Amino acid sequence: MENRLAQHSTASLASLLTTISMALGVTLVVAVLVIYNVVHQAFHRGGAGYDLIVGPPKGSNLELVLSSVFYIGQPMTTLSYAFIATSRKATIA
Repeated sequence: MENRLAQHSTASLASLLTTISMALGVTLVVAVLVIYNVVHQAFHRGGAGYDLIVGPPKGSNLELVLSSVFYIGQPMTTLSYAFIATSRKATIA
């Protein structure tokens, strides 16, 4: 009788641990998908509204976009006032 009770207890414990493991696995997958969607939307929304990004000739284009649009990394060097004044006068056809 004791052996049967021990087997039943062991089977119940194994079933409980399996159920908890499955629940944690599903929760982890759902959390990863939710975080992925939030980050994806934030990057796409953050980049909207920029038709043109002008920066200094130093550094890469990726660094310029990351620092200007997403505020990631060190800001690029500033442009001279003469360049900005000339750019404002110029029109794009």
